[in-house]
Amino acid sequence: MNNMKTSIVLSLLFLLNGISFSQNLTEKLIEIGKRNDLVGMSVCVVKQGDPVLKFHFGAKNLDRGLPIDDSTVYRIASISKMVTVTALMLLYDQGLFKLNDDVNNYLGFKLRNPNFPDVPITFAMLMSHTASLREGKGYDDFLGASYQNDTIPELHTLLCKGETYFTDDMWSNTDGPDKNYFSYANINFGILGTLVERISGERFDKYCIEHIFKPLKLNASFDVRDIDNINNVAVIYRKQDSTWTPQTDNWKGICPVKRNLVNYKIGSNAVIFAPQGGVRISALDLSKFMVLHQNNGIYKGVRILSDSTCKRMHQLIWKTNGSNGDTSNDFFTTYALGCMKTDKLIPGAILTGHSGEAYGLLSDMYYSEKEDWGIVFIMNGGIFKTGSYSGWYKLEEEIFTACYKELVGWGK
Repeated sequence: MNNMKTSIVLSLLFLLNGISFSQNLTEKLIEIGKRNDLVGMSVCVVKQGDPVLKFHFGAKNLDRGLPIDDSTVYRIASISKMVTVTALMLLYDQGLFKLNDDVNNYLGFKLRNPNFPDVPITFAMLMSHTASLREGKGYDDFLGASYQNDTIPELHTLLCKGETYFTDDMWSNTDGPDKNYFSYANINFGILGTLVERISGERFDKYCIEHIFKPLKLNASFDVRDIDNINNVAVIYRKQDSTWTPQTDNWKGICPVKRNLVNYKIGSNAVIFAPQGGVRISALDLSKFMVLHQNNGIYKGVRILSDSTCKRMHQLIWKTNGSNGDTSNDFFTTYALGCMKTDKLIPGAILTGHSGEAYGLLSDMYYSEKEDWGIVFIMNGGIFKTGSYSGWYKLEEEIFTACYKELVGWGK
């Protein structure tokens, strides 16, 4: 398998478009990919709204010898959260809720931290991981039942005291929702996806296709079965006992059968669509979504969000003061509505966006509002070490630093 990977890397010669970028950057990215033993990666660099670099390395499927290219679709993990909030903010744009509204008025059941029962939980709290939710012991069992059971459990069975999947550690018992304490928890976005359904009356995955992906002409979905060609979906790998072992999306050219959701009650549990991390999309298409946010809601003349709503989404809700949240080793220092800002990944450059990590995949989508550029990086397996100066991995630091150095001199 490793020999197959090497032959792909050598024969592909790393597809490069955007000739305004130097050969030195191409060679640097190749060197980074080899040194980190990456199965494959894509890098898309955007300047002034258009891609100036599209770089691909390695394999999307080792066993079948399929190289990564522009059409390769990845499961991008937590960058999906920015899509989920975008979907909800479309409804905000229509005046269908306010950010500080109590979500109890929309969910159909009472959502309260049982340790702080008198404190309302708002949309903004859920979008910014400050609602005092945690991923307790019952969360994995609930996920398994949501993804696999014929009878899908409703969301309240996880979140409400005394119900089937509830455990006391689903909620903080020290910091209530009114403390603005940050603790990253995927369950916030399962609730937000469900709120999209409750307010719109549409199934979450279909809502995102119709109102985000189709208008932007993106080959993307929260359901892998909607991707145009299943052969374009990258397998995600981890190295186990010196062998690259598929972890997810190993479809072998056969599109999975559609799940029977005839009896699914819209608005009962959108966790089944993985609103916290389930988007499949290519690096190139993800760069278009990034430019949409960089341009405050519009991409190539197609407006998805109003200018003011998009700007509101990017405004910070939480900023660390050293004791008001879990920073995950200085990775999270701020959070807005489904996105974050950082000056740590590229010191001195303030970036807006999100990262993802799952099953062996890393993904990053960050842009500079001030300097009008952005970088998308996705890889589907590798050996990587902790960062030298930030909360990101060293691999991510190297990729972003190399691209940034080229961007600084772009056009000169």
